[in-house]
Formats: sequence, structure tokens, C-alpha cells
Amino acid sequence: MDKAQLHFDVLEGRTDYIPLVINIKPREYDKPYNLTPWQAMHDPKGQIEAFLKNNEFNLQFPTDRVVTIESNFLECLIPSMFGAETYSSPGGWVDVKPCIDDITEFENIEITDGVLKQAEEHVLYLKNNVPDNVQVAMTRFMSPLDCGAVMRGGDFYLDLLCEPEYSYKFMEKIAHLSIDTINHFKKLIGEPEDRQLSASTGFWIHGTRITGDAIVNVSPDTIREVLSPIFGIFKERLGGVVLHYCCTPAPSGHVLPTLAECGTVRAVDNWQGYKTFFNETGDGMLQDKVGMFADFPISEVSDIEKFMEQDIFSKVKRKGGRGFVVRTHANTLDEAKSLYDRWQNYFAKKNML
Repeated sequence: MDKAQLHFDVLEGRTDYIPLVINIKPREYDKPYNLTPWQAMHDPKGQIEAFLKNNEFNLQFPTDRVVTIESNFLECLIPSMFGAETYSSPGGWVDVKPCIDDITEFENIEITDGVLKQAEEHVLYLKNNVPDNVQVAMTRFMSPLDCGAVMRGGDFYLDLLCEPEYSYKFMEKIAHLSIDTINHFKKLIGEPEDRQLSASTGFWIHGTRITGDAIVNVSPDTIREVLSPIFGIFKERLGGVVLHYCCTPAPSGHVLPTLAECGTVRAVDNWQGYKTFFNETGDGMLQDKVGMFADFPISEVSDIEKFMEQDIFSKVKRKGGRGFVVRTHANTLDEAKSLYDRWQNYFAKKNML
């Protein structure tokens, strides 16, 4: 089956199959070649060289994902268009300085290109210079809540309470600018209108993947009444939302059950394992509306029969319900091939392929 079709079938609940993504540890080189996000943003040639070394085995054996290089301007692209100054934060991460002193100011801000031209040149360099077996994805986009938080700082959470109308209009403006920019990059790199390749997941999706870490800081009521309508703008204009949010150390068990109520988010993903999506009592673990990308240690995945007996798989419908994508790490190419072969055999015997 075509991988894009597999991805759509999983995320839209048309199959019982669970895709398996195995990240294989790269060969150890005499001279490690790792770029910080800031360096990669300014050195696309170096980014390609580092990517090919770090993904040598993943490119040979991609499992159920598309191995993808990303032109990553995540934290700075949209804020820079509002006038935020970009800089390299400690550790070489990309960041911007707050640029709005009063929430009411946003109405008078003139939208500029910011770092748009640099982002255009960067993604086109990748597209024109990667090998044929590497796919190129445009940058991820932050949620309007996250954009508001980096442009206003922590005061934006007070704005949500004290100036709800201005806060919503601000996020609405961010949403439409983000969508217009996404569509601009789609045309630039020749990506089909009805789908988007997410570098973070390696999956084709209908809609877009949004980075929304700040969602853990707001209440269920704010998610229902404020953020869900904002996600609805993305759903209406692009076809859906896959939402990333980191779940630790902030309490975050309220987020996924609330999203399942709202119906504007197709799937969620994080890097901390599926249990961190829920609170201590597991509220929402058996919901069947919002799909999940989740990480597991290979020691747990390797015993496939036992692994699949877990409630999160055995008690929740996938076909007609939520999709689920399992990610793990292997130390060697042989270990990855062995696990993937057994995974395929398991689902074939269960008539789920």
C-alpha cells in the first residue's frame, strides 16, 4: 500500500493496523556532526550533511514512516512577521524576544516578511539538494496560543482572563496568517493542497501538524471555549489538526480528554510516552476519537503478543475509532528488521493488514 494512503487510513480510523516507526541508532563516526537548530536554520548545506549521516540506516529501512528533512523555522517565522526579533537561546535553540507590551497593540501591528525570505530560500535549498530518497517538509507551525505566549510572554495567560476578546482576536489573526503561510509554502515546494508531510512524525496528514506545548498551561474550559474554535479555523481551511504538546513536567492529563470532547483535533503526539497523556487514574485512556503517536521502549514492543494485550490497544477500536502509531528505537539495523518483520506477521495473521 502507498504510504500516504496508509497514513490517512490510520489517522482517519479506516484500518485496525498500527504503523510501526523504528528509529535506528546511527553509526558512530570519528567526528560527530550535530547541528543545533539555530545552526541548521542558517546552514542548509550542513543540515543535509548531518541529516544523511544521522539517518543512514533509517533511509535504508524507513519502516512505516517517510524519512523527512525539515526546514525548521518553528519558533520564529510567524512571530517575526509581527516584528519579533529572532535569536539563538542557550543550547542553540531558536527563539524570539517578546515584542508586544499590551494585548491591544496587535491590531495596529503591520505584518512584515520577517524571516520569510530566509525560510523560502532554506526550504528550496533542501528541496533542490537532497537525494531522491529524502522527502522535504516545510517548517512546523506553533499554535496561536504558543505564538501569543512568545510574543507577549507570560502576560498572555493573564490576557486570556482579563482581555478575552482581544486575546481571541489576536489568536484568530495568528491562525489566518499561519494558514496563509502554510499554503504559500505548499505552492513553493509543490506539496498537494489536500495533504501535508509532517517531518516530526514522518506521516502524511490531511490538515496540518501544530506545535502546541502551551496548551498544558490552560484549563479545560479555556481549551473548550477558546482554543477549540481556534483549531476549528485550521480544520475548516486545511482539513484537520494533529497537535503536539509536551506533557511533562506540567500536569497535562486534562488536555486529551478535553480535546476528545471538542472534535477539532485529529491526533496528538509527544516524546514522553503515551502514559504521560493521562493523569494518574488514566482518565481518557480509552477514548476512541483522538489518535495518538506514542513512544515505547523496544524491550516492551518486542514481545508483540503481550504488548498488544494492553488496554490501550485491546479495549479501544481503531477501525471506526482512533488511529495509533507506535514509535520505538533500535540499536542496530538487524534488530529493526527483525522486529518489523515480526510486527507485519502479527498483523497479517490477525487480518489487520
